Amino acid sequence: MPRFRLRSDVVASGRDDFPYTPNIEGDAYTPAAADAPPPASPNPFSVNLYENIQRLKLDVKQIAALHGPRLATIADLRTAIGASGASN
Repeated sequence: MPRFRLRSDVVASGRDDFPYTPNIEGDAYTPAAADAPPPASPNPFSVNLYENIQRLKLDVKQIAALHGPRLATIADLRTAIGASGASN
C-alpha cells in the first residue's frame, strides 16, 4: 500500500504520513454529521489534507474517516474547509 508524507506548516503531531487506498483516509479529517453546518474556522489538518490531495493529484471520491460518523465525499471536505468547488 502506498504511503504519502504530508507537507505541512501545521504543528507536527508526530504523524505526518498516511496510507492511501481508494477509499480510506488516515487521520486528518473527521466529517461532521451530514446535517451539521460547516465549522466557523476550518481545521488546519483538514486544509492540509485537501492541499496534499491536490498536490498529489489523487482522484479521491470518498473519505472513510476512521474517527467520523459517516462516509464523506471530497465535496464534504471542500465544504468543511471553505474551499471552492474545484475539481477533486
